[in-house]
Amino acid sequence: MRSLALAPLLVVLLLGMMPKDAQAALDLRRVDTFLAELPYGGDIDAVARWLQKRLEQRYAPKIKAALDDNERAKLRAQLDREVFDFRSRVIVFDGRRTGYEVSPIAGEFLVGSNESLAVYRERQGDLYFFFINGRLWKFGRADRPDSPFADRIATHSRRLGKPDRVVNSHDARGREVAPVKAAWQDDRVTVRLWNRRLLYGYDVLFVQHRPIADRIDELRGGRAASDQHGGVDPDLESFLLGEGEDEEDELRRKELEHRHEHEQRVEHRSD
Repeated sequence: MRSLALAPLLVVLLLGMMPKDAQAALDLRRVDTFLAELPYGGDIDAVARWLQKRLEQRYAPKIKAALDDNERAKLRAQLDREVFDFRSRVIVFDGRRTGYEVSPIAGEFLVGSNESLAVYRERQGDLYFFFINGRLWKFGRADRPDSPFADRIATHSRRLGKPDRVVNSHDARGREVAPVKAAWQDDRVTVRLWNRRLLYGYDVLFVQHRPIADRIDELRGGRAASDQHGGVDPDLESFLLGEGEDEEDELRRKELEHRHEHEQRVEHRSD
């Protein structure tokens, strides 16, 4: 009888000793099958193998439909050339201008911290592979917008669940106007969506490998990307944005202008 009386207490103690639940795992395959297979922590050769597998699936229907061995050989050579070009064109952020200081990934790298970038160009938007100390720690994909940014967040929410964080632009009264950023996270990765349409005409999806990303400031020697003005060319930024404004301020201003124009059209129709 005494052992039965102690049983509930034993269950409570055992539950208390169990580790807390980890964050629910994000299923990256629901966004893109290949995202789940990215070789985080790997070098450029590992990423080139990942790309080759992706391209082999893309080329497979063309190779199968080829009329003869000569055409198939040309297609395979074209595939190999794409992988070779990708592998051989790694950009090192050593202080020289690269062009990516003014791009959809501006602010995502730091000069002079042994960081580098490999890029694969696709028709719908480039793929970006970020390395630090020669190891892949972040992936980016530029997507051309085909609907409001809020709809893109909703699409990813259906695939990844409710975002852990959403950043909204605000009007002059401090009221939320529209989302400009969203983020999802589990124990392995952080997924970020960023509306960069105003400056660059793209939305950008980032996937960060947390075992490295959570230590990125340390790996950068205590420096932050903000120390270099986010990697954005200040001359171009000041030209595109009003003085003292950032990208979110400008999105807010544009939204207010659109609302005002809409209200004027409604009033004009009522007259």
